Amino acid sequence: SGVSKGMAIDFGEELLSANTVKFRGGPTYKGLIDFSRKVSPQFLLIMPELSANIGDRRMADQFVKHMTDWYTGFGRGMIDSTRAHGVLQYQAPCITLLAASTVEWLAESITREAVLGGFFGRSIVIHSDVNYEDKLYRAEPPADFETCKKALMARLHEMTFMGGEMKLTYAARDLDEYWFHTRRDP
Repeated sequence: SGVSKGMAIDFGEELLSANTVKFRGGPTYKGLIDFSRKVSPQFLLIMPELSANIGDRRMADQFVKHMTDWYTGFGRGMIDSTRAHGVLQYQAPCITLLAASTVEWLAESITREAVLGGFFGRSIVIHSDVNYEDKLYRAEPPADFETCKKALMARLHEMTFMGGEMKLTYAARDLDEYWFHTRRDP
């Protein structure tokens, strides 16, 4: 709060949204199933304030568990059923999540168990301490901003539509193993 996370989300959305289906807001996991069936199985989910968008702890817990389950299951057949609506078959969606929150609000919304269950291990989390000493009243972009932005958008677009098996080089495997053994526990 108060450190321009809203501006960062808007800029991230702009960078990621070229040729991408978007859902902005706070759906339940059942809402995500409906969206993936009716609109697109691959989409960008934007949650400008994650703690508000995923609801209370019970709803947030369900959301995190389903996102974790879907992470490895894109395209896999899934079944969801209720007495009222019967059996619903769908393909596990592929969701790119862009979200923002504060550490304090996130801790109020998501249980420790949900965090340790794998969801955040499959996420890229950018954290910044609030530093009011370095705040800018009006940030001015550098002269090459538009050139850099276009290049970044082109690269993100390219990565969005990559497909097929990913093979790690030996150097990448070594780095991954080093990271695994030296990372801090969640």
